[in-house]
Amino acid sequence: MPPSHGGSHWFDPSTAHHASLRRVFQTTAKAVNWGLLMLKRIDLKQVAKSIQKPQANELLTFGELSRAWLAVTRNGDDVLRMRKWVDLFGDRIAWSITTDELIGIGQGMLEHGYAPGSVNRDIGAIGSMFKWIIGQRKAPTGFVSPTLKFRSYPEPIRVVEV
Repeated sequence: MPPSHGGSHWFDPSTAHHASLRRVFQTTAKAVNWGLLMLKRIDLKQVAKSIQKPQANELLTFGELSRAWLAVTRNGDDVLRMRKWVDLFGDRIAWSITTDELIGIGQGMLEHGYAPGSVNRDIGAIGSMFKWIIGQRKAPTGFVSPTLKFRSYPEPIRVVEV
C-alpha cells in the first residue's frame, strides 16, 4: 500500500508479482553477462547499399507534376489556382523553374491587379506541390524548391465589419 494510504512502503517485494519481475530482471542480467543475448552485429553500410532509392524523373514537366499532385490532394481551389501556372510552365522541366522567375511573374501579377494575398497563395500552392514531390522522394537529389527563397508580398489587414 502506498505511504499515503497508511502503508510503510508501496512496493512490497514479497508479493508474487514483484518476485516474478525480480526473477526476470535477474535472469536477463545473467544472460547479458554470459553473452547469451548478444545481438548480431549489423553492417549498416551493406544495409544502406541494399535500400532501393526511388528514381527521380529528371524529365518530369511542370504540367505532369501538377496533375499528379492535384490527383493526390484533390483540392478544388488548387486546381483552379494551378491552371494559369500549368499554362505558363506546363511543358518545362519542373526542376528548371527559378525563384527569380516566380518573383518576376508575381510582380507582374501585382501590376495587373492581382491582390498580394492571391499572388502569395498561388506561389504557396506551387511550394506545396514541390514539398509534396520532395516528401515522396521523387525529386532529383539536391533539388530545392524555388519557392523557399520567395518572400511573400505584404498584405493589407482586412477590416471586417459586423
